[in-house]
Amino acid sequence: MIDPKRVEELFECCWGLTPPEWEEILKSEDLEVIERVQVLLKLAEVPPDQPASDVAPGERRGDYEIGTLLDEGGMGKVYLARKAGSGDQWDLVVKLIQRVGYSDDEKNFFASEIEALAQLSHDGIARFVDGGIHEGEQYLVMERIVGDSIADYCETKDLDTEAVIWLFLQVCDAVQFAHLHAIQHRDLHARNVIVTPQGTVKVIDFGIAKLTDPNATATASSRPFTFPYASPEHVTGEKTDSRTDVYALGALLYRLLTRRDILPRPTIDTSRNQKKMICDIEPLLASETVDPHQSRQLKGDLDNILRRAIQKDRVDRFRGVQDFRDDLMLYLEGDPVTSTAQTPLYRAQKYIVKHWVAIATLSVSLMFAIWRAHIAATEYARTHGPAKTPVSGLAMEYLENWPLSQAFEAGLLRGPQLKQHVDAQRQFVEEIDHLKNRQLAELMPSLALSWLNLARMYRVLGETSECKQAVDRANLRSEQAVRYFPGVPQLKIVREQARKIQGLCGRTRGSSDVY
Repeated sequence: MIDPKRVEELFECCWGLTPPEWEEILKSEDLEVIERVQVLLKLAEVPPDQPASDVAPGERRGDYEIGTLLDEGGMGKVYLARKAGSGDQWDLVVKLIQRVGYSDDEKNFFASEIEALAQLSHDGIARFVDGGIHEGEQYLVMERIVGDSIADYCETKDLDTEAVIWLFLQVCDAVQFAHLHAIQHRDLHARNVIVTPQGTVKVIDFGIAKLTDPNATATASSRPFTFPYASPEHVTGEKTDSRTDVYALGALLYRLLTRRDILPRPTIDTSRNQKKMICDIEPLLASETVDPHQSRQLKGDLDNILRRAIQKDRVDRFRGVQDFRDDLMLYLEGDPVTSTAQTPLYRAQKYIVKHWVAIATLSVSLMFAIWRAHIAATEYARTHGPAKTPVSGLAMEYLENWPLSQAFEAGLLRGPQLKQHVDAQRQFVEEIDHLKNRQLAELMPSLALSWLNLARMYRVLGETSECKQAVDRANLRSEQAVRYFPGVPQLKIVREQARKIQGLCGRTRGSSDVY
């Protein structure tokens, strides 16, 4: 008895291969199984590797003269072309796609789609000129785009993360425009997005996937796809929608940011195995596939945005390209993105990072104001006798809520520029700290807290020596401050925190470190 599941598996493995390749795969199977699979393969309506016929330069398709062969793939061959009688200007391309027979309904569908695509006018979309059917062969005439694939362009120019995203937003704009006109691409991938020498993005082959597959519910075995950009619903033969293009865009951005595809090719690279990987294998987070420096840029918001775009279930993806684009813009502007959980801590951290220069300036200004107020109070006490001032209380409140320290604790502010900023803060604190102790009585608590915050930040930065020095100064000033302010509870906290940090100095910070 023939096992239908086994027949289907073998059909998927053999579909798209040549007869000698079929025979090699089927040779160990039962004769009945082999015959059944061969019948299915011969009855397959659109073998994806069926080539378009060879065309000699000078032949015509409709009103267009064919030139040299430019490219060929599973969906057909691409030739240089020009309008007949237009002279030497070869400014068009013709894509030839062979099929076996067209029904009247399919011919009508093809004509209506050609008309719709010809009206799709956008700076980011290669202009669709014309199309028709010639002796059982579709021909599609499009604007010729000269440039590099977007992946090659990004690598050649060595674009950084933000530059890649800004370029990718042009792709989103083009696809969103088409979606607003009820046209899906359905075959977005790196080679279908060209960047001109002027840096302008052009999306090519819009609507061609639908023209070659007029049945919206085509079977999985007859629907062409590009691995690994095709979505699960596409390769399983389900009806596609705008979220199918969202998945492909997510896979494309992943490729541009990491220079790796979202999925590796299967060891046995068959159509069936590719589909299985697309449906069953979860891609690694983008930040897990790059070097440590770039990983810090991708980790968090960008990981979350990409992961949302390439969800297996389309319900969990962005509702459309515009939502995808909007989240990327939020990222570029430093605002909270919708793909990350909107906790109060997350929103506060995003605010601090976006405004860290202003916060840093305020920090220095406030410290300077506290110091100047202390000097003025000291001078007043020297001439008019002791007087209580609010300086230490103000410094205490400021230093306990030092926003830059909180940002460092969250691991958000790192890098050479921020290291320089911390060093500058330390230099300023040291200038105050080197005044005579008698003049520093009221600032002892704030200095203890200040050194503690510096120790925390040096700890996050991995600066062991500076961390230990700051801890020692925090301990010293807290001990001295107790003599002047024995009832201040914050000083006890300073000493406890300093002891914890001192024990952690020299160790790599882990998720279990709490202080």
